[in-house]
Amino acid sequence: MKTTIKGAPAIVGSYNGGNVIQQMMVNGVADLEPGHVVVIADGVITARWNGSPLITAQDDGAGNLTVTQVTLGIVTTKQMEGDASVSTLRLGAYLRDRVVLADGSALSASNEFTLSLSHLFTEGAWL
Repeated sequence: MKTTIKGAPAIVGSYNGGNVIQQMMVNGVADLEPGHVVVIADGVITARWNGSPLITAQDDGAGNLTVTQVTLGIVTTKQMEGDASVSTLRLGAYLRDRVVLADGSALSASNEFTLSLSHLFTEGAWL
């Protein structure tokens, strides 16, 4: 089992291209834990990901479409009470058995594929 320096279970896997971890602002989301997949819109974490599509379109009834696209990240550090930001894996490899959806369920194969569209790859599966 891979662990961090402090002995906690690792979330980030090995990636030859180098993993990118960024400190991201959080808006309206609390109690984030390592392994939570999060939705990022306009550079801000806005929700935990539930497996929904990354691109949505809404028709206003008059034939005008509003298209919204988001990206995903994986939380790598616990969000402490009052924190307005959290460290997030933005590009690279993750350990599949340590990553969960908003409802706490494990990733499906289609979820893994969707994560790969955000440049997040299951260690050993895509690289």
